[in-house]
Amino acid sequence: MTHSMKYILSAILFAFPLMAYGQLAPDKIHIGGGAGITFPSRNFQDTHNTGYLFQAVDEMKISGLFSIAGHLGLYQFPGDEISGTNDVGETIIVSYNNANVFVLTQGARVHFDNVIFGLEAGAFVGNEISDDISLFPMAGIQIGNFQVDARYKLTGSFDWFTLSASYYLFEF
Repeated sequence: MTHSMKYILSAILFAFPLMAYGQLAPDKIHIGGGAGITFPSRNFQDTHNTGYLFQAVDEMKISGLFSIAGHLGLYQFPGDEISGTNDVGETIIVSYNNANVFVLTQGARVHFDNVIFGLEAGAFVGNEISDDISLFPMAGIQIGNFQVDARYKLTGSFDWFTLSASYYLFEF
């Protein structure tokens, strides 16, 4: 997928809540921010270490049970240093650069009182991760404007698990 197609897809994902607003007449719109800890998994954990996330979050409550939500996040994974021995017995050290990943997600959530389950689709913008679109299943707890959640990057070549907390600062 070309860079221009990624930007177009990102714009569509970002615009989706705005388009849905006119059609679905949501009860409330929440916008806020948060942070989290990221844990690389599968092959990605061989080359990168535990990192962090800073995010802007949005959520549109459609009803007491459903919402549309997403985030724009900067994920940072410190590169690892791996040593080994070559064929002639010399020690080789391979250093991996930090991975800085910008992700824009949008998806649907189901609320059971304070417990949330959801699935978001994400596009990657301006970074070295080659995945075009990925799915992020999530589960969390929301009490008032405070939310704690866990999400997993399910598809693509770089996988990670995130624990994050966010607070909705604005309500419309």
